[in-house]
Amino acid sequence: DFRLAEFSDEQLLRGLRGYYACVDYVDDCIGGLLDGLREAGLLDNTCIIYTSDHGDMAAELGLWCKRTFYDASAGVPLLISLPGGQPRTSVDVPVELVDLLPTMCELAGTRAPEGIDGESLLPLLEGRSSDRCKRAARSELLAPRREVQFRMARDERWKYVEFPETQPVLFDLESDPCETTNLY
Repeated sequence: DFRLAEFSDEQLLRGLRGYYACVDYVDDCIGGLLDGLREAGLLDNTCIIYTSDHGDMAAELGLWCKRTFYDASAGVPLLISLPGGQPRTSVDVPVELVDLLPTMCELAGTRAPEGIDGESLLPLLEGRSSDRCKRAARSELLAPRREVQFRMARDERWKYVEFPETQPVLFDLESDPCETTNLY
């Protein structure tokens, strides 16, 4: 993307510094929001959900691009804080942003609309068992250029990616977390 392979090491380092500065700025903004909620006495009665666009690789695997199936690009941050919830609970099960609407509906005590994709994450957030680990997270890129289009499915261990004009790839994320060996 954008001839990034032609950038000098200094330009790449400056880009990474800028990226981390942006992350630090967002962190400061979120801290200010949380301080404001706390000062107003609303923090203990507020569900907080933080997510973002997918990443741009940030030089992982030597890449700086967004349109790729690698986890550093395809993954998105998702942090959820519930009033009275368990602090710093981490869930390793792949989830999808389409799960947010059913989750928010359940938190609000109402049913999610019929026929929507996604399922509530509340069982995972509360430490209850869930059928979630039997599912895979899905992602799709329908870019104007066919050579960068793909469809992907991933569970806790495996990632499978299909392309329109070349053979698929399959990674065992347990033994190959950097996604370097195509087992297909």
